[in-house]
Amino acid sequence: MNLHAHITDTKTGETRVHHFQDDSPSLVEFDWGENNNACDCNRSLHFSRAGGGDGWSELRECGNERYVVRILNDAGETVYEDSRD
Repeated sequence: MNLHAHITDTKTGETRVHHFQDDSPSLVEFDWGENNNACDCNRSLHFSRAGGGDGWSELRECGNERYVVRILNDAGETVYEDSRD
């Protein structure tokens, strides 16, 4: 399925959309909530590329506070959303 990760930079408030495909909603939740794409370093790559960058020019250090993510399917339904307290 086509998915759209709305990635927001918490320091600037800017949101960019990273488009990708995945057929397993449970894996999407795991990958973006606990695995590689939960880390700011990987999210910064997607954020940069969504803005037309090469990914590396906006690379951030590891962490989990710089970016928040909400992932929607083509129907606009939320597949995954960060729960940041």
